[in-house]
Amino acid sequence: MKKEEYIESLVEIINDDLFITAETNRIDEEVSKNCWSISSSQEIIDQLSIEELENVIDRIKENRIAQIAKSDTNVGMIFYLWFDGQANQLRFNLINENHKHLPFKCKVEFEKDISSILYTFLKSSYHNGIPMDELDEILPIEDASEDESAEMNSYVLKVFKEVFSK
Repeated sequence: MKKEEYIESLVEIINDDLFITAETNRIDEEVSKNCWSISSSQEIIDQLSIEELENVIDRIKENRIAQIAKSDTNVGMIFYLWFDGQANQLRFNLINENHKHLPFKCKVEFEKDISSILYTFLKSSYHNGIPMDELDEILPIEDASEDESAEMNSYVLKVFKEVFSK
């Protein structure tokens, strides 16, 4: 597959329907219905540039902004994007702007520019999978030593966030 074919294959994500609600007690439904991921083989990743990925993300954002504008719900949405290093996926989601926090159970550091997250995604060396010899056994937090537990709780996720007003 060539990068042009790959980019065209993302049209389903670009045009997908958005679930919109103003209710904060439906966070699980929002997260489930409004989460998308982008991944590929190393062969395709090597052909992609940050600018090409930004173009895809811009098309996604344009589609979601148009859906928000047309919706009957009088609420904006929070668009947020991050690189999931364990799954080796670029992920993004939208939740309504009535939420005070993003639904992560780790510390979050907000990036001002989306390109740093796209760069991290493109530069990952695990697009074809993580070799078994590089995997560590993961202990439940209650079984971890004090140092291991502190390390697990100190993880900081870099996230790009943008609010799409109604």
